Amino acid sequence: MYCLYILRIFTIFLFISHVSAGPYDGSYNAKFAFKMSAQSVCPKELPIDIQIEIKNNLVTGYIFNQGNPENSHKFCELYHNGDISGEVDDTGNIVKLKIKQKSSHSRQYSSYKIKGTLDGDSTLISRSAQYHPSFKFRWVKVEDEQENAVSNGDVVKKVKVEKVELNVKSEINQKDNAEKNEIVAENNFKDKDKVLKNTQTSKKSNQLKDIVSKVSNSDEALIELNSILRQVEMYIVIKENILTNKKISRKERVLSIVDKEIDRLKNLAESLQQNFSDKYTTPIRPKNINLNVSSFRASEIYPKIPYYVPGTSEIGEMLIIPRVTDDGFLVYKLDFVDPASRVDQIRDTMNVYHQSAQDMIKALNKIDEWTTVAQEQGISGRRISKTATCFPKEQCKEKRQGNTSTEVLFQVYEDGSTSGKIQRNKGRFSVGYNFSVESAILLSGYLDYMVNVGSKEFRLGTMSDEEIENLFQ
Repeated sequence: MYCLYILRIFTIFLFISHVSAGPYDGSYNAKFAFKMSAQSVCPKELPIDIQIEIKNNLVTGYIFNQGNPENSHKFCELYHNGDISGEVDDTGNIVKLKIKQKSSHSRQYSSYKIKGTLDGDSTLISRSAQYHPSFKFRWVKVEDEQENAVSNGDVVKKVKVEKVELNVKSEINQKDNAEKNEIVAENNFKDKDKVLKNTQTSKKSNQLKDIVSKVSNSDEALIELNSILRQVEMYIVIKENILTNKKISRKERVLSIVDKEIDRLKNLAESLQQNFSDKYTTPIRPKNINLNVSSFRASEIYPKIPYYVPGTSEIGEMLIIPRVTDDGFLVYKLDFVDPASRVDQIRDTMNVYHQSAQDMIKALNKIDEWTTVAQEQGISGRRISKTATCFPKEQCKEKRQGNTSTEVLFQVYEDGSTSGKIQRNKGRFSVGYNFSVESAILLSGYLDYMVNVGSKEFRLGTMSDEEIENLFQ
């Protein structure tokens, strides 16, 4: 009787054990190239590896982004890295499968759950479909991959090895994540630098072709060549002004941008000279120009600073010209030129009074300073706009009819990129013009030069003969 009782208990135990084991227990994986949207910062595919283990219908595992060095942005290596947990039913349908991303940024945008079935399609779903569209894939059971190649005994052994390797791989990934990020970041930097150089080369080539194509004779070729060289000389004058001006902050940063423009224009001039000489079978040599011009003339020589209208594909150029108003005040007329317009090329005009010019210069330099801060702190995932300056101050307090003010804004976008913006507030109506950080630096150097030259001309123009004579003591 006692033996029969023990046998019954043992039989029940075997039955319960059999029932508790799910029909889909085992190891599964999925590998695919995840393609982000065109709006994202990752243009190339992300190689994704998903590994899960099912036991008694309960799921554990991880998702791993293997990295693609062709994506230059640092976020691209953070997406789709995390732990997986959940449950499937006896028919292989996913009851719930949650993903806990390791990166706080990825938790806002990247994958957070998987839906579907083990026997058919499953879908990787992200919080931001705008950047991470839903992606369909299929699972592969580890045993199914191996059963045609090895015996059943070897399958069990290999599955165990696979599980051990899976755990080791997960542990190594976590421990060595910082080292991996450094290596990928270094590769991304190299690739980004290569892309930047290719872009600059392409831009130079297009500009070269445009200039050469619109020239019809050697005289016009000489005019174009001299125009480029005058821009070089104008930059050199700006550089000298920066070196001698003690008030300018971050001189090294400003000078580096100016030096790049000087080198770019010099290379362009050399290429033009060669192209024109080949085209007209006669040497085209530039004439030496002594750049001793007024601030009004300098404004025509100085290269235009590019801008773009937010929310549109419209672009243009900014131009600063010093003027004296009818009531005798010195202002710097900031024109926003639309070269494509056939009617009126001046899209908008803002007058910056002399007393506000220094505030604007400081604000333009702040855009570069704050960009450095944003990069060092890794600020991204949010759209931020901060006023660097606003003038006249008494008109900035409230946006209402009768108040007109000019703001210089610093902007951070979701992908971590930054820009500057000049905004004109006309009552409650505002119109803005965006520009790059490099353009902000060039514009600050340009305006600083104009303030220096323009104020001297204005001062001399308003001094009496007696005041001028008193200078010579």
